[in-house]
Amino acid sequence: MPTLTTHIAVAEKVCTKLKLKDKDLTVLGAAIVDWSNNFENKKHTITHFQNPKSEGIENLESLPDVDQFVKKYQNQLDDPIVKGYWIHLLTDFYFNRYICLLYTSPSPRDGLLSR
Repeated sequence: MPTLTTHIAVAEKVCTKLKLKDKDLTVLGAAIVDWSNNFENKKHTITHFQNPKSEGIENLESLPDVDQFVKKYQNQLDDPIVKGYWIHLLTDFYFNRYICLLYTSPSPRDGLLSR
């Protein structure tokens, strides 16, 4: 999983590249997703739109289902907090799908990256 620092850096970069307004709230939205898990005892599978039956990054089903997030919040995607949350999930998806699986076991040669 990406660190809090990574989530903040990615959100800041996205805000800059896309010239998003409300940069502070967007960055807060990207960071607060993991904070809420710690303070409210929410299940990571719920807050990160994961398949609740899967565990661990080695299982591709544990990746965030970003489409489900967009479907649920489709009328709120302009809200900077929601936009930050979306950035957080995309960061998790790409980091875990392409970085963690490439550099941790099981090996990419095991066929997981071909899915």
